[in-house]
Amino acid sequence: MAKPTIDKIKAPFSSVKLITKHLPNLFRSAILGTFFGALPGAGGVISSFTSYAVAKARAKPTENYGEGEEGGVVATEAANNACCGGALIPTLSLGIPGDGATAVLMGALFLLGFYPGPELFEFHKDVAGGIFIAFIAANVFLLIFGIVLTPLFVSVLKFAKAYLIPAVLLLSIIGTFAIQSSLFDLWVMFLFGILGYFLRRGGYPLAPIIIGAILGPICESNFRRSLLISDSGYEIFISRPISAVILGIVAVMLMYLIFASIKRHRRPSAT
Repeated sequence: MAKPTIDKIKAPFSSVKLITKHLPNLFRSAILGTFFGALPGAGGVISSFTSYAVAKARAKPTENYGEGEEGGVVATEAANNACCGGALIPTLSLGIPGDGATAVLMGALFLLGFYPGPELFEFHKDVAGGIFIAFIAANVFLLIFGIVLTPLFVSVLKFAKAYLIPAVLLLSIIGTFAIQSSLFDLWVMFLFGILGYFLRRGGYPLAPIIIGAILGPICESNFRRSLLISDSGYEIFISRPISAVILGIVAVMLMYLIFASIKRHRRPSAT
């Protein structure tokens, strides 16, 4: 594997103007990221893949998503960053961590004697306000340092794949084994890696599999818990306004993606 040739890259602040070309995509992905961030356990992976799928469904035939298209980068990163802010919603208002990072934040607040929930906003407005100010400042510095350090980040691409791929594989093996210290997990990882290779060769999208693997156990446990709580069977999912609205949004999104996919596949045959 030959070492790739990477031209010297400069990232001036004027590059921020590129965002103006993708404002609808940016706001749509930010809303999706905030929504999924507010759902405990969803995380940035789910929001990024979902935003990318929606952006790809709305893309023009000339846009080559999957080949570094600007719209795809905007969709995934906007959703991923918005997910961080969305995760603060259940964390600070209900005391339910939205993701791993907010769980650590909750632990730090407990150690300091502050308990997330309505009382935090009622009796400790300075702490709640400080968290929001720190979050806003972090995003500002992320923008500045992200632009300034872009040439350094891009230099990673200068490593030959013969060195980069084994390093990524080694880190994946260590991370998988470190979770439960189980050799069975390593065999599962290798088998799914082989399966993913053939699925990619066949042109099948991998994002739905990843989303299903992450959300599957969470959905199943909460589905069983809801049925145990309910006295009227499946009506519990539509009798409450919040769950009914969420199911309605999901249904509309599914119908939209289906019709957009059908329209996109019919267009070449019509011409």
